Amino acid sequence: MHYQSTVKNLTFLVAALILSSCSDSSLQEPASGGGAGDGSGDLGNPEAFALIQPFSGHYVLQNDWNGRLGDRAYLSIREPEISGVAEAILFDIDDVDNCVLPRVTGEVRKDDFSNNVFLNDIIDLNESELTLSGTTLTIELADEIDRDGDGDLRELVQVTAEPSGISEMDMGPSCF
Repeated sequence: MHYQSTVKNLTFLVAALILSSCSDSSLQEPASGGGAGDGSGDLGNPEAFALIQPFSGHYVLQNDWNGRLGDRAYLSIREPEISGVAEAILFDIDDVDNCVLPRVTGEVRKDDFSNNVFLNDIIDLNESELTLSGTTLTIELADEIDRDGDGDLRELVQVTAEPSGISEMDMGPSCF
């Protein structure tokens, strides 16, 4: 019996030593042991955050951004979340009543396989690639609505945007 008791105690001691080498960083600071640094906190995506952050701003799109000369619209790209995804909002201005049509929201995110930045979920600008040169935002996308009027719906076109100098609050009244 004494032998079985000693084996049980040794088994317990070995198990305790193994488990103590895998620290839970939420229980002690600083973390130690084999599990140090295995915290469950969301560290986000710092690479995507750093890549998208310079795109943040409020831009005025070129006046033929959707193929209609004189159509005014603004694109606002918010600061990215820690995940590296930023909200994008399209504000289209009704040229007759000079009011803001219902806003359309989408997202700006880093491509999973490259350092390319894409704008998604805004119908007129969906699946477009964004680049920034100085303060000029370039939006490259498939010409599915024939923006340039040449009849070719399979080409890529570019829409440019410059910082607007106004805030979202200063764009005018809502149409609805």
